[in-house]
Amino acid sequence: MPLILHHYDASPFSEKVRLVLGLKGLAWHSVVVPEVMPKPDYVPLTGGYRRVPALQIGAHIHCDTARILAELEARHPAPALYPSGRPANEIIARWAESQLFWAAAHYVTGLNADLLPQRFHVDRASMRGREAPPPDAVRKAGMRALAQLRPAIHWIQGLLHDGRRHLLGPVPELADFAVYHGFWMLGQFPRNALDDLVPGGPIRSWMDRMAAIGHGSRSEMTAAEAQAMAAHCMPEVLDPGLPMDGLAAGDMASIRPEDRGSPAVTGRILRLTADEVALARTDPVMDDLVVHFPRLGYLLRAAATG
Repeated sequence: MPLILHHYDASPFSEKVRLVLGLKGLAWHSVVVPEVMPKPDYVPLTGGYRRVPALQIGAHIHCDTARILAELEARHPAPALYPSGRPANEIIARWAESQLFWAAAHYVTGLNADLLPQRFHVDRASMRGREAPPPDAVRKAGMRALAQLRPAIHWIQGLLHDGRRHLLGPVPELADFAVYHGFWMLGQFPRNALDDLVPGGPIRSWMDRMAAIGHGSRSEMTAAEAQAMAAHCMPEVLDPGLPMDGLAAGDMASIRPEDRGSPAVTGRILRLTADEVALARTDPVMDDLVVHFPRLGYLLRAAATG
């Protein structure tokens, strides 16, 4: 079954997935999604989830990079994402995708506040359920974030100071991809924050090694072709998991990110584990779909059946 990544080129979370596709030497189809709302072809696929990327495999849609990478690891286990063990990788990844990433995001958008279109500020604020701040407030928030970003840079330099090729050892692991995409983002704006904050040294050498992994074999696909693929594929039969938190396979439920920035996705639970929930839903064009989310960072609740 072909891998279809719904993404856009400047998306840092998409860059993390693209590099993992490169690590595993995979061929994949690229469907480019708009950077800001509306996303008329993407949202029907996910059932309302607006964040990018998502990985489509037939009629299954995997949302959030944690879920996407878990699925890629399960289907294509070599090279492995956890040579040093999953706990150490997950701990670093969670820190990188919360404190490091958001400090970097606030700083670089503050640095470029006057160069970014207002629709960008409106869109990113709406992802967090907020009103768009004026550019001056974005700049001030960026300077506050710099105080959080500097010690994070120092810590990563400390991991690499002994000459190791990657954060946990000789080969790239989940921790590397999770940390890398925050640094990569710093260099993707008109005012390049990466060159000022990390002009050289072990971090830039490590970033060069990460970039050299590449993106695997990419071929372009239209949104209409991806929708047709979903419409012509039957969902796979899933292990239902076990009842937990008052819910079980067969129940109607809704799920959304904890920060309330996206509408809830509603469907019938097909699979429920400590790490994953899969919801069945029906689209007028694509028929039966299954949307997968991680449990960590998301609120799962019972939904009305009527």
